[in-house]
Amino acid sequence: MLTFESWLSTLYIHNLIENEPGKWNVGMLADTLGKSRRTIHRYLRELNKCGAPLEYDYKTKGFRYTEEWRNPAPLQPLLNMTDRQLRALRRSIEQESHLRELKKDPRRYAKVM
Repeated sequence: MLTFESWLSTLYIHNLIENEPGKWNVGMLADTLGKSRRTIHRYLRELNKCGAPLEYDYKTKGFRYTEEWRNPAPLQPLLNMTDRQLRALRRSIEQESHLRELKKDPRRYAKVM
């Protein structure tokens, strides 16, 4: 079971890979999220457990989805969140530097809000 912070980070990684396929490798994700490479590998394993068609592209040296993944399981908890939980999520995004990037892209921010 993921902690709330881990779930948010996994969701953020999903958004990065989905919106910029082939760009993000473990090192870049670790630097962007301020996490260790080992932690990033754990988040990527969580995405795989959820059925993400994720692969490493050796040509671009980054991760990408092998097919469109429109209803990923990591997003499902949002469907059952109360208003209070959504407000807490918004505060978390505003406080965490690596999550502030979501706010810069209204399309991605809308996905989690």
